Amino acid sequence: MTYLDACEEVTVLRMYNEGLVFMDYKAINTVRSKIRWDDLARKYPCKKKFTRVLDRQKNTGLVDYHGKSGDVAPLTKDGVQYARALIKTKKYPEEGGELPF
Repeated sequence: MTYLDACEEVTVLRMYNEGLVFMDYKAINTVRSKIRWDDLARKYPCKKKFTRVLDRQKNTGLVDYHGKSGDVAPLTKDGVQYARALIKTKKYPEEGGELPF
């Protein structure tokens, strides 16, 4: 798997924490708002734009685009597993996230 930087990993983790997974189709602007992208980009210095981060995650199989013009983006099964691995290893404890079991 491709190496992800901190802002990309936290994006996956926040999408998981917000429940933006599988069939929960939300517009990209809604996803950006729910995961508080501006705060995330400041906290974990990220020089990429949000859409570029999503594009990279799509190429790695963590996020999937749906809709006529790819305007909604939930996490895939691999994205959920990646987020759970981040929670299990407590890599970003300040981001929260609890496993149900």
